[in-house]
Amino acid sequence: MRNKVYLSLVHYPVYNRNKDIVCTSVTNFDIHDISRSCGTYEIKGYRLVVPVDAQKKLTERIIGYWQDGTGGQYNKDREQAFRVTDVAESIEAVVEEIERIEGQKPLIITTSARIFDNSISYENLSKQIFEDDKPYLLLFGTVWGLTDEVMAMSDHILEPIRANSKYNHLSVRAAVAIILDRLFGEDGFFGAGAWWIIVLFFLFLAFGESWVDIDIMAWIPFLILLLITCSCGGFFGEGGCGC
Repeated sequence: MRNKVYLSLVHYPVYNRNKDIVCTSVTNFDIHDISRSCGTYEIKGYRLVVPVDAQKKLTERIIGYWQDGTGGQYNKDREQAFRVTDVAESIEAVVEEIERIEGQKPLIITTSARIFDNSISYENLSKQIFEDDKPYLLLFGTVWGLTDEVMAMSDHILEPIRANSKYNHLSVRAAVAIILDRLFGEDGFFGAGAWWIIVLFFLFLAFGESWVDIDIMAWIPFLILLLITCSCGGFFGEGGCGC
């Protein structure tokens, strides 16, 4: 279900550019920006997998500053975003935590810049999550990606983000935001409120004889402008025309 989705940023085990298994450093940007993305798309839990004690303590200190400290008092929006954020020592620990909360193990979804036999499209995964009652764990790797062992744990691997360009080096926090929006954002054309076009079409069929004396060609530019406005938000602000 939509309310049983968790996300984890894995700092170990991941590959470096030489294909060595390493533990990467936690960055302040990844803590903040991914917490905000998780809050925006109502992710139930965000866990940074950090096994090194020094990094774990530093990360917990940063999180605590925004959850319980002065930062949260100063910026309530940031405090709200950090409510779902915490640190874990391993992927296995995250899976065990979710199992305790939900009563069953989560389906593990990993991300990669490559295509695999069990790759899944954003459309199909989004539909599966909304229709399914199982918890889901989205795993994101740092630097050069999750190890083969972690990839083998996954139930599905999301298809790569394709930007139609030769450059393919998105930051992980940018990739997280894009993927969450593709999975849980507005459902394309019809999610933008354009369902009313279908209603108009059936009204046209039902009362077709009443339209005989109307010059429909004169109305086409207005109808096109109205369609664009309601679909994109247009002149009516963030909420569109309210359709």
